[in-house]
Amino acid sequence: MRMKKIAGLLSIFFIIISLISACTIQESIKVVATVNDEEITSDILKFYIESIKLQMENEASQAGQTDMEKFWQTEIEGKKAVDIAKEKALEQAVNNKVQFLKAKELGLSLSEEDNKMINGQKGNMIKSAGSRKNYEEMLKQYGLTDKTFTKIMGEQFLISKLGEKILAGEESLAVTDQEMKDYYDSNKNSLSKIKAKHILFKTVDDNMQALSQEQQDEAKKKAEEVLNRIKAGEDFDTLMNEFSEDPGSKANPDGYIFGRNEMVSAFEEAAYALKPGEVSELVESEYGYHIIKREDLTLEDMKSNDAIETEIKINILTEKWKKDMDIKTNDKVLKQIKIN
Repeated sequence: MRMKKIAGLLSIFFIIISLISACTIQESIKVVATVNDEEITSDILKFYIESIKLQMENEASQAGQTDMEKFWQTEIEGKKAVDIAKEKALEQAVNNKVQFLKAKELGLSLSEEDNKMINGQKGNMIKSAGSRKNYEEMLKQYGLTDKTFTKIMGEQFLISKLGEKILAGEESLAVTDQEMKDYYDSNKNSLSKIKAKHILFKTVDDNMQALSQEQQDEAKKKAEEVLNRIKAGEDFDTLMNEFSEDPGSKANPDGYIFGRNEMVSAFEEAAYALKPGEVSELVESEYGYHIIKREDLTLEDMKSNDAIETEIKINILTEKWKKDMDIKTNDKVLKQIKIN
């Protein structure tokens, strides 16, 4: 069974869909930061703020927060949540600009195929908006133009090419095992991926057609019995190997490694809500009933997963590259930016 959702090449597409559906007040565009004289303007920064906002609201929701307006005014370790979001967004925007400039320095550029993919993603957005006029109007509400938006996507594609060179072992982009370990030890709780196992009791057939009500009731009954056995102290892995109806578990006996928007939503939200070692109650998705156990994501897991290995290595290298670049930020402009 395929657990992953169909997604675009870049998670940027998901962020933008959320971004353009928001009702925002247009503000004058100002320079928030520069990296080697390359500007990061307030309209571009607000794009990154939307990404951070979604992440923080998801985390707050999992912690039981229901009043998001109140959440944004709460203090976290001496800072308001709204200010933390803006600072994180600025850091992300600066890091991406540093990576983009490094990619250009290495002679990377967009191919004809890359530009086709960018235009294809924009085409999907225009279709979602109903017309090109609606698409441009929604970008305008956020202070973005089609030109600026295309620039953001182009930079993201170039950064993905940089990631490919890092993963391929380019000598000038090498990262040592010790650097990987040090980074993991310092950042393992903030990496974008998690790891989880599950026991699936299906309520659909291999063609995603619903089983009979009697079969669905039987699947739920069996799932409840297995969950009670786990609560009584029986080994999760032993029961998973005996009962799980997910063929993918055989290819991933140590668990799935995934990030946001990669799994069906019910499964993903339940997994993210767990702490390593915890087991969920029954979770119902379009596939059936799941019993989920979150696992520790180890350094060896990181090295065996291309996406996470690339994420770690590019973050390590970015901190090195930043030392050789002229980075200036405008705290006054950052403070004036509003989160809606």
